[in-house]
Amino acid sequence: MPDKNFGLIISQIDGNVAILTINRPEKLNSLPPEGLADLSHAILDADGNQKVKVIVLTGAGTRSFSTGFDILNVPELPIADLRMLHIKNQKLYLNLMNLEKPTIAAVNGIALGTGFEISLLCDLTVASESAKFGMPELSTGAYPGVFAVTLLWQCIGKKKTAELLLTGKSLTASQAESLLLINEVVPDDRLMDRVLELANDLVLAAPLPVSMFKARTNSILRTLLEEEMSRFVEGQSLIFKSHDFREGINAVKEKRKPVFRGE
Repeated sequence: MPDKNFGLIISQIDGNVAILTINRPEKLNSLPPEGLADLSHAILDADGNQKVKVIVLTGAGTRSFSTGFDILNVPELPIADLRMLHIKNQKLYLNLMNLEKPTIAAVNGIALGTGFEISLLCDLTVASESAKFGMPELSTGAYPGVFAVTLLWQCIGKKKTAELLLTGKSLTASQAESLLLINEVVPDDRLMDRVLELANDLVLAAPLPVSMFKARTNSILRTLLEEEMSRFVEGQSLIFKSHDFREGINAVKEKRKPVFRGE
């Protein structure tokens, strides 16, 4: 079947598997607001395709799965517009938590911020040996992730969550596997072959119990994360209006250390 383009997302159908590729390699597959909307539309299209049984998410190129939301180009907006921006951005997460089809993240390189959270929301994650995972937002003056605090706390406990978020350090693929944040690590040149092997194994599963499993796990995720996500909208909207957020962005652009003032 010919490729479908959803803006920054390429959708390919391989048998019963939909492969959705974030196609912005020149920006390490970071996602501006329109990119988040594109990915949301692509996953809904794949989920509604009766031929598709499994959805795979990956990034173009070999360097990055996704470095997350493109905060470096967020314009200065009134607080009401920032709230709407974050509300719209959250549609991707809500749609991921409502999918009927199993999902696999094929992490080829860096997965930071939103990229890391997308991999966490997928049912399975397979990573290349060169992959790295992290939430570096605090170093740029932003709040770490949309729901990362709550979900990571559930997955790896308070201490490791605090270490990961407060230091902003990245995990190697093997470290992420040891913390049970991903399922498997494979050589870089074997990533998509292994993911498609796994996806085609899932295709053989009985559809009814699979749909029941997805409905149950989706319900658990929504119960766990929706309050965190609603609080995020208010908190991050205020942070995006702060001096420190702009200072963090400018420091990244100017390749220097930020000087935060707590305001």
